[in-house]
Amino acid sequence: MMSLAVQSFALIFLAWFSVGVDAYANGQVAESCSTMMPQHDAPAQTSSSPYFLTLSKTTYSPGEKITVTLTSSRGSPQFEGFLIQARSGSNTIPLGSFQVTSNAQTLNCTTAASTVSHTSSSGKNSLQVTWIAPTSNAGDIQIQATVVQTGMVFWTNVGSPTLSYVPTAQQHNQQHNQQHNQQRNQQRNQQHN
Repeated sequence: MMSLAVQSFALIFLAWFSVGVDAYANGQVAESCSTMMPQHDAPAQTSSSPYFLTLSKTTYSPGEKITVTLTSSRGSPQFEGFLIQARSGSNTIPLGSFQVTSNAQTLNCTTAASTVSHTSSSGKNSLQVTWIAPTSNAGDIQIQATVVQTGMVFWTNVGSPTLSYVPTAQQHNQQHNQQHNQQRNQQRNQQHN
């Protein structure tokens, strides 16, 4: 028969362990915002990810909405968790914002709705969210994901194709007019000198 002290320790340990697991199952992982690394006490997998990100297009304009799909490769196990952000280069600050439907929630990592995470650890084969581009040129952007297959098996740096900035027609015309005015002013200055 176990002593009261051993039983108490076992109950406290089990209670602590179950709280830790449940905290990640709900996707509220704000502590992973900058690193996108889950707090699972395990290293990321180094093999190629069986999960991938696809985009509805590979260019963006200010405020444009782009569909992002996270999918399991054919025959791969479902994924239980994920964290998705849009980033530029090695910058750890998420860009733009997201709109979600079921099985996903937005997190406020530096700005409102800048990150997407799971709502439960139930298995998923695919997930679709909408990314809303920043209101100005942020250069080339890549959607990045961390995908959790099980608690101790996950991949980081799962990247989408690169999104390239394309100004709207109005912005293009404004840029053209500014360049034209600068050239004209330079010519006038040269004539007066």
